[in-house]
Parts: sequence; C-alpha cells; structure tokens
Amino acid sequence: MLLDGKHCILPIFDKPDYSNSLVLAPRSESIHYVYFNKEVEEDCFVCAREIEKDVFLAGTIVQPKNKRVPITILNTRDEEIRLNNFTLDVEPLREYNIFKFGQCKCSSNRAKSLLPLLELTHLNNEEKESIETICSKYSDIFFLPGDKLETTNICEHTITLKNKSNPIYKKQYRLPHALKTEVNKQITKMLDDDIIDESSSEWSSPILLVPKKSESSQKWRLVIDFRKLNENIVDDKFPLPNIKDILDSLSGSIYFTHLDLQQGYYQVKLAPESRKYTAFSTSTGHYQLKRLPMSLKTSCSAFSRVMSIAMSGLAFEKCFIYLDDLITFRRSLATHNQNLIDVFERLRKVNLKLNPAKCQFLKKKILYLGHVVTADGIAPDPEKTKVLDKFPVPQNADEVRRFVAFCNYYRKFVPSFATITMPLNNLLKRDVPFIWNSDCQNAFNFLKNTLISPPILEYPDFGKTNEFVLQTDASDLAVGAVLCNKNRKPKIENQRKVVIY
Repeated sequence: MLLDGKHCILPIFDKPDYSNSLVLAPRSESIHYVYFNKEVEEDCFVCAREIEKDVFLAGTIVQPKNKRVPITILNTRDEEIRLNNFTLDVEPLREYNIFKFGQCKCSSNRAKSLLPLLELTHLNNEEKESIETICSKYSDIFFLPGDKLETTNICEHTITLKNKSNPIYKKQYRLPHALKTEVNKQITKMLDDDIIDESSSEWSSPILLVPKKSESSQKWRLVIDFRKLNENIVDDKFPLPNIKDILDSLSGSIYFTHLDLQQGYYQVKLAPESRKYTAFSTSTGHYQLKRLPMSLKTSCSAFSRVMSIAMSGLAFEKCFIYLDDLITFRRSLATHNQNLIDVFERLRKVNLKLNPAKCQFLKKKILYLGHVVTADGIAPDPEKTKVLDKFPVPQNADEVRRFVAFCNYYRKFVPSFATITMPLNNLLKRDVPFIWNSDCQNAFNFLKNTLISPPILEYPDFGKTNEFVLQTDASDLAVGAVLCNKNRKPKIENQRKVVIY
C-alpha cells in the first residue's frame, strides 16, 4: 500500500516496553509478535527504520490484538543476532490516505470522467459506493469520449468465399443531398478510429443511412448493403446460447447487472486478406473495413465465437452472454460484486470495451432478451407486446403467419398455446382457403389479451429440496406438458404465477 499523510506518535504507545527478546537467524527475514504495555484496538502503521547496523525493521500496517502486534525484521548479517528491549515508532492509520496498488490502471481523471456517465441514481449509498469503487478501478475497460476504439486480442475474422466467386460491384444508391454531410462526417470518424482505410479493391457494395432510435436529435447509422456479397460467402456456423437456458439459470438472483459493449463488432479485427471484399464507395473515395462488419451473414456467428472464447470459464457461472449483451447476477451484493470484478478482469485481459451509458448496475428489474427479469420471475417486455393492442385483424395468410410467429416467441406465457392457435395455424396450410371465422377471431383476441397482461413465470427451483413434477395433458387437437416446482405451480385457473416450461 502507498501511504501518505501526517506523522505522529500514538500517545498510548508511549515508548512501549517489551518483556521478550528476539533472536534473528543469520541472513533471514522473519515475523515476530511483540508486546505493548496497554490494550490497543486501533489500526496503526509501524515505521520502518534500521534497528542496528544491517538489521532492518519493515514498515507494516498492523491491527494490535491482546497487546500484541506483528512486525517484520530483516537480518542481513552472517551471524545470529539477539535483540533486547527496543522501541517502535507507530502512527495512527487514520492519518493516512490509502491507495491500493493495482486498484486502477488509469489516472484519477479518467475515473472522474467515467462516474458521471453511469446511471446509479436507483442505488442506495452502499450499493452506489461499491459500484463506483469497482468501476473506478476498471475505468480503462470503459469507452470514454475521445477514446479510439481498439480491437480484442483474441482472434480475427476471415471471410471465405464460395468457389468461382467473381468480384461483386454494385452501383451506389443515390442519397439525399442533405445526408451527404452526415456520410462524410461518419467516414472521417471511421478513418480516425482506424475502422476503415482507403481501398483499391475491385469489390464494391452500396451504402445507406438508417435512422437510430433516439429520444433527442436524429442520429444515423451508416450501413453497407452486403446482400450480393453474402450470396457468395461460405456459411460460418456457431451456435448461439439458448435463451430459455439463460432465463432458467437466473433463478434465485436478486441483483442483475447488464453490460453493453461499445460497438462490439467493431472491436473484432477483420483479416487483412478479407478486407477487400467489404469495399464500398462514397463521394469522397473508395474504402474497406478493417473490423468485423455488422451486416455480413457470418458476423453473428463470428462474434458469438469471440465472446464465447473471451468469457470462457465464466459463462453460466458468473455471467451470461448473448452476442454483445452480458449479464451478471447473484442473490447477495458481495457475491454479485465479486462476479462483476471477475468479468471486468476478463474484459481487461481480452481488451474489450464497454459503453458506460448503456450499462445498468445492480438492477432488481431489468430488460434482457425481450423479457422483464426480476427476482420473482420473468414476463414479456411490455414495449414489445404493446404493439398487439393495435394489431389489425389479419387479412391474409402472410399476416396470420407474422402474428403467430410473434406470439410463438412468448408462447410459454400462454397456457394451451397449441390448442389456442389451432384455428390460426389451419389457415396456413397449403390449399386451405382463407376464411376468417369466429374461432379465428377468438384465438386472435385471446392471444392479444394474454400477452398484453401476461402472467409472471416462476423460475425453476434447482435446489436440492425441490422435486419437479411433470403435468401432461392430451386431446384430439393437441398435446401439452408443464414442468412444475414442488409447490405444484402452475394452477392456471387461479394462479397468475406459473413455472417456466
């Protein structure tokens, strides 16, 4: 520890008297407990000094107990030394400012710039202080204004083309004159951040600007249309985590922290030999990407692989990963914070940066993967399901298919989903005329009402005392099953809380 502050002698230690003598072996360092003549409880600092020629007392922070305090002495002589009564200079620890080595790899100015960007108003003093301390220590893993976005040291992505693929050169889209300034601004920023560089490639894909969701001024995202290029790319298969497994594993947690990477795909290098395939043109020149593009058909799998490697050994134990979304969780504040520290350590090691404005710390209710997650259970994201309130009655099979597909994502919240949707699914069969009857309308209304005001799904209890019960049911129309906890939930007819199945 680094100590700096005023020096004073503790008056209660006024030249302490020892009844024991110390024997020091030649050329050795040893720890000894020595006695004070009074009971002392306050932490103090033993000042370093040379006791005798070539015999040194180490500076030590100690907590006296039972009138004893540990000290470290180094004997550099070649012979044994016996020390009789000697005095110590001790000073109260409260007079010092204490900083732990390794607490922060960056300057205090960086930590001061980070903390105002974090949303911590929902936390109590203890929770807020703990998060501020951890984030200050790891402020180097956050992307702050003025930083240049770096790349992870895990791996780089390679684009593999199908055999006999010829260069794709697609005519550029015509953009509104008012947006050309925005394009030039984003190109300059990407050049400065080393995300793109100038290119002489014979490949070229068109660009367009897509509006971002923003509560304030209009913001735009520059997108490259790689549809023609994707037709010539060999698939890269890598499984995404199962969302149901993630949600089930949150059982028993109270604290949830959601971490969001800063432009996660752009933190992955694109292999130099693959960069020419990503070329695009603007009015200012011809460019190519040096980072993983967001619109390649292999980008999702590639990034999922990177994150799986990055969080190896932590996933499902201390965090969950779904693409660039990370969530840490636990029942107690102490265990949650230790998990958070372990995740931060790994992010530092693999050189991945977080977006502080989008990180949510110690939430007891959090939106994750289209669900509202709490300690009591999960429910659909109301922002997703509210669109059903004004969803028009389907007029053809395609509109029915879109409606059923949306409801199917949240089917676990709808009891007897297969039976309810039977009239709608019948309209999707081949050679079946589209006739919207009362059964279809009733199914449509029931699905809308259930998902607008859904039940809360209780987590599976994986504790040793729980016994799962499988309830099954069948009819001429459908077969269903529900996995219940020992408490026999769900009871659909009179319970609003049911178990995930």
